[in-house]
Amino acid sequence: MRPLVARLGVLALIAAVACQAAQAPGPSAGPGTSAVAVSASASPAPSPTVSYPVREGTCAMRVAESFTLANDLTCAGDGMVIVSDNVTVDLGGHTLTGPGMGPQTWPLPQLDTVGVRVGGHTGVTIRNGKTTAFSTGIYFIDMVSSSIESVTTLRNRFGFYIHASQKITVKDSDVEFNIYGLHLQSSDDCVLVNNLLARQTYNSPGGYGLYLYASSRNRITDNTIDSNINWGIWFSDAKENVIFHNNVVGNNPPVSDNTEGSNVWYDKQTKEGNWWADYKGKDADNDSIGDTPYPILGPGGMVDPYPFVAKDGWKTKRRSTIDHYEPAAARPPRGVTI
Repeated sequence: MRPLVARLGVLALIAAVACQAAQAPGPSAGPGTSAVAVSASASPAPSPTVSYPVREGTCAMRVAESFTLANDLTCAGDGMVIVSDNVTVDLGGHTLTGPGMGPQTWPLPQLDTVGVRVGGHTGVTIRNGKTTAFSTGIYFIDMVSSSIESVTTLRNRFGFYIHASQKITVKDSDVEFNIYGLHLQSSDDCVLVNNLLARQTYNSPGGYGLYLYASSRNRITDNTIDSNINWGIWFSDAKENVIFHNNVVGNNPPVSDNTEGSNVWYDKQTKEGNWWADYKGKDADNDSIGDTPYPILGPGGMVDPYPFVAKDGWKTKRRSTIDHYEPAAARPPRGVTI
């Protein structure tokens, strides 16, 4: 019996130690949190997807916090006004409709009614919806590091008006059937990428797809600028902008640039320009890039030295066996003013 009693005593001691270890406090957790043991081999949990509370909107609402719109709005004045930094407005696929585009105010912005109005803030994003029948679809003034993403704006006087702002991104958006399309004025270091700027209507001097006035160092790529009644692209006193990988078709005229020697109509690294539907040059070496420059209209006297001969040519470009743009003797790119 004595050996059995001894063995039972050892087992009891082991159980007590195990119980005490289980009850021992681990690393302390902060208030409102719980400590969870994680094995050394466990993978970190994925970051949760950012979502915003869904709520009903009202016309002329003043927005100070991020949210997702739950309903369409039909308004006699503004759709909404953003009043804080670091706000994301997800329109939730809904439409903001205004009372009409209002009278002509060129060259000043038309601000009688605005779909989404934002001024003097940073870190604002407007996304995923539609604005129509306002004086201006979306108006940014004195903004920094903000964006318009996946927004359709149509049948306004101005589609998007970016004014006195820096580091604005406009991407994946449709700007159609407005008097004036996408307008940048005194705005620098912006990115315009993968937008459709099409079928703006004429009300002189309207009808343009993209207009840059006194705006510098903007990057304009992968846009389709199609069938605007007036200019497809119009630059006035706009300097040091870079424009490449855009499809420009059916505009009258396609482009105008009055800033001599400043804007760059191709990517310097890849030596690739834009597709101009009215380009008449040849592609003798079959590398998808024309053998002669495309002239940029206007007193600036610029060219796109590397025009593509087909829409989206940069997506299917073939390497040339003879590179007529890089002769053995170093020299400036063909037709570029320096």
